Amino acid sequence: MKYTRLACLLALSMWFTLPAYAQDNGNEQEEKEVSDEYKDAQELYEARQFAFAAEMFQEAYSETRDSEEKAEIAFKLGECYRWMRDYRKAESQYRRAERLEYGPIAILRQAEVLMGQGEYEDAIEMYQNYQEAAPGDPRGEAGVRAARNAREWMDNPQTRYQVTNLGKDYNSREPDFGPRYAGRRGRETDVLFFSSQREEATGRDEDGWTNFNFADIFKIERERRSTGRRNESASESWSTPVQIDGEDEIINTPDHEAGVALDSRGTMYFTRCMNVKRAYLGCAIWTTRVTGNNFMAPEPAVIAPDSTYSVGHPALSLDEETLYFAGNLPGATDGSRDLWMTTFNRRERRWNTPTNLGSLVNTSGEELWPYIHDDGYLYFASDGHPGMGGLDIFRVKLGEDGMPEGEVENLMWPINSPGDDYAIVFEPGGTAEVGFMTSTYEERDDHRGAADIYNVYLVPLRYTISGLVTSTKDRSPVSQVTVTLSGGPAPITVNTDNDGYYTFTMDQLSPDMQYTISYEKKKFFAGEASTTTIGVPLSAHEKVEDPDGDYFIHNITLNVGMEPIDVPIILPNVLFETAKWDLNESSQRALDTVVAILQRNPNITIELRSHTDYTDTEERNKILSQHRADTCVSYLISKGIAAERLTAVGRGEEEPNTIPENYDGLYSDDFEDGQELTESWIKRQPQALQEKANQLNRRTDMKVLRDDYVPSNATAGGGDAEGEGGGEAVPEGPTVGVLHEVQRRENIGRIASQYDINVRQLKELNGGLRGVRLQEGMLLKVTPGGDYTEFDRTHYQVERGETFDDIADKLDMDEDTLEELNPDLDGDRLPAGMYIKIQ
Repeated sequence: MKYTRLACLLALSMWFTLPAYAQDNGNEQEEKEVSDEYKDAQELYEARQFAFAAEMFQEAYSETRDSEEKAEIAFKLGECYRWMRDYRKAESQYRRAERLEYGPIAILRQAEVLMGQGEYEDAIEMYQNYQEAAPGDPRGEAGVRAARNAREWMDNPQTRYQVTNLGKDYNSREPDFGPRYAGRRGRETDVLFFSSQREEATGRDEDGWTNFNFADIFKIERERRSTGRRNESASESWSTPVQIDGEDEIINTPDHEAGVALDSRGTMYFTRCMNVKRAYLGCAIWTTRVTGNNFMAPEPAVIAPDSTYSVGHPALSLDEETLYFAGNLPGATDGSRDLWMTTFNRRERRWNTPTNLGSLVNTSGEELWPYIHDDGYLYFASDGHPGMGGLDIFRVKLGEDGMPEGEVENLMWPINSPGDDYAIVFEPGGTAEVGFMTSTYEERDDHRGAADIYNVYLVPLRYTISGLVTSTKDRSPVSQVTVTLSGGPAPITVNTDNDGYYTFTMDQLSPDMQYTISYEKKKFFAGEASTTTIGVPLSAHEKVEDPDGDYFIHNITLNVGMEPIDVPIILPNVLFETAKWDLNESSQRALDTVVAILQRNPNITIELRSHTDYTDTEERNKILSQHRADTCVSYLISKGIAAERLTAVGRGEEEPNTIPENYDGLYSDDFEDGQELTESWIKRQPQALQEKANQLNRRTDMKVLRDDYVPSNATAGGGDAEGEGGGEAVPEGPTVGVLHEVQRRENIGRIASQYDINVRQLKELNGGLRGVRLQEGMLLKVTPGGDYTEFDRTHYQVERGETFDDIADKLDMDEDTLEELNPDLDGDRLPAGMYIKIQ
């Protein structure tokens, strides 16, 4: 790190005041005679004149021979350099104070300034040393966590923000900080106010804290709006910085001015800190009226009880009725700078007693630079919340009462850094995408001065969808498939190329969308797949640096197999109990896939065929298979499929299964491609293989008879039609409730999309699913208004923490019965939301 005495100063970020400094070494100091140099240094130190105090402390250190006094001077030298943000010198002095047995606080301070230098491994070690020296202080453990987080954030950025220096035409070698939009109503972002301690500032005296000039408020005006492109010249976008009041010295004076907020009516609030040598007067918020480029004489807003308290960094609520600010008013946490809010009493023409924003935001550290954006968040800087070093920028949601609610969020790298990061502002519009901030971190690209202003840009997310379409028959690519993307503003259609590939480009896709992709071609079953750009983690994206603007890209691959209509499709989960033809839940779910196929392919008719093995007589097998086929067809008709599209055929044992080429289904490792599972072949195999072959023969499949079907007449409600001579239409009744079995890695959004319902409907159908984590094999109801009477009679949905014992007590049944009905479940570890059998 390159921290020097002139680097990274917080003069105006902390408006030149500090809390009272406790010795915090665990030892009570007896009053004793000290040198004149020590007295002078202490006086400057208490007046926050740290640059001058450091010089005097150095003299006092060389004059004294008392070890306790040397320890105290070394520690206070460390404090001076810490507040001056010269972390290397601060670390050296704290180390010296530790050697002189000043106390555990010297170890803690070393850890803190190591954080400020980005030396996270050394900081972790020092925090651990502090844990040993002060085992009851939580700051040691919190520091270790913060250092580890900071290291991870810099190694693996967790946010999409991009931070770039505003440029040398705007940032000087001195501190430049506190950007705020200041354009007229409707064009607020055309003017930017900021504070600077550059040579052109009105205050020529040397600030005893920073060794720079006193700060003035400057402005730049937008000449050409940025396109957001990388490496775009900032000089083409903004005018040369000038003081906001020219040479009038109405706002800018020999004192410090900074921290601006403007309302839509032309009232400006800003911070002014008086400069009195070897004395401490609190900073105050001042107000003025702005008309064009003219300012009225400002007046102080009386908010603090007296001039020894500091307030500053004003910010306005969205309705401009509430003033937020930072200050060390009575009631502040440990006497530090807290965030407050107040309103103006127009009847009495005074500011109401301020309200502290509370412990959710305020800590024993410093909370500064509040800013309210129209995304509903309060942004602020703090060194009290766990961060990356120095001041970090945080945000927290504001409630309707203007108070913080929810959790405070660290904005992480690259907005935050080992240095001081503060005073962020975003363009209005409901999303925090483009704005400015201040940082003192010298290792940032193009860092120029003690503190620089940076552009903040939320790098956009981009997506593509591509894939390969192959035939399930022989895995060969299928060309000229019509692939349609739905879910955006309008459907988009492309065709697969000669190699079966298709692509939807990033210009055709958007973030936070649920998409459905359909695949159609003659002589193939139409297919459908779904995907989403909702909730894709940043780690799944790749950063692309482009001259026309950086972006994060995530490529979604959707390879699909299309079923040729000339090959029967086996329905492996349509299973029956021995010698029975009743449909169980698994079989119904399998047949629901046939319903979906027929709905997506309204021009086909099918033969629904049932097969058996050879273990009974041919005649009995034929009858049994016909019953099973009839049952399947009846179920499909009950789901709204026209009877004239369905033919039930019981094949019995007459058509043994043949293992297809590239078969990868059940028992694929046991059989060779092309093997016909005839009775004679099976009987020559070992017993275990015979059982597997017979199971593969006991199957239900569907075979396409026609692909040019046209309904004879439309049914009410737009469903399938009954053909001529097809008998009476199936009477309407309650819709049979469909059940979905959760597959691996499925989420609620994907399942809802599959059944054309929304997430809220899906949750309501299944008891709300509050706190439920989907697991493979769970059942979900997916038919709004569906008839689940029989299912509900025979099933119970597990609540969080329930066991078989709990459920048995609730339902007044025997626990052993539950275990017998659900043999695959652990009765003491039942997933919440799962349906279990109770009959």
